[in-house]
Amino acid sequence: MNLAQRIKDITFPNPILLASGTYGFGQKFKEIINLTGGVITKTITFNPIVGNPPPRIYEFEGGIINSIGLENPGAIYFKNKILPTLKNLDTNLIVSVGGTSLEEIVNVIKIVEEEIISAYELNLSCPNIKEGGISLGQDPKLVENICQEVKKITKKSIIAKIPTFFCNPLVIAQSAERGGADFITITNTIPGLVIDIERQKPFLGGISGGISGSFLKYYALYLIAKIRNIVKIPIIGCGGVRSYQDVLEYLFCGAVLVEIGSLNLSNPFMVIKIIEDIKKWGKEKEIKSIKEIIRKIKIEL
Repeated sequence: MNLAQRIKDITFPNPILLASGTYGFGQKFKEIINLTGGVITKTITFNPIVGNPPPRIYEFEGGIINSIGLENPGAIYFKNKILPTLKNLDTNLIVSVGGTSLEEIVNVIKIVEEEIISAYELNLSCPNIKEGGISLGQDPKLVENICQEVKKITKKSIIAKIPTFFCNPLVIAQSAERGGADFITITNTIPGLVIDIERQKPFLGGISGGISGSFLKYYALYLIAKIRNIVKIPIIGCGGVRSYQDVLEYLFCGAVLVEIGSLNLSNPFMVIKIIEDIKKWGKEKEIKSIKEIIRKIKIEL
């Protein structure tokens, strides 16, 4: 089965993307990264961020809660010190961009813009300080404005990674499309809290964290099934992928690409097996192209 697709002027050799931060900035494990459809960097902000104090990770059966706190060296350091080390990547480099305001996101992209970057994924779950800390992505008008302003300063594809908590993700997806986003990623982590009963306080150093893991797949599939009927731009599925069957579920449901996240942290080599298993499944089913299975199941919700 031919796994390659050309979407929005980008050629993806296969539908697998490595979710933001799970392979750092893409400097290590290049032999693995180059076998995928693309790698998404850790989120870059305008100024360096130290991140949250430890502990930063809490594991539970089927997933993790992370409280990294967007630790990164800032846009200028990324541009001058990290991007030059990524010029020999043989797959798509997607830079995750975050910030606490529209202006910060725009300024980050102005700084890091380079030819080797295929696309930007906007991390719209960052807190909007001007509005008291709510997520940037929970405000439909702000999502639309961010996408509009970013489109003015770059010709590269824009991926809106939208939050799905404390908001209507259907409305947010439509806002991203109106603003000119080229893709939508569904879904990001959702907020969680862990209590340490021995110390009688929150377990994580950053108090709360983002929950990821197997259960997220079912929520993401539901959202994709609904959102695919109200937007025309391509959808990237994300959440709970642990096998090739999970990837196929996303593709059947309407995603054109699939991000693998927390699995990479426990087994950074598993992604290779997933890609090989998809090819094997396609050969057994005598499917010639991945395009034959995308949105194969008609779902009305």
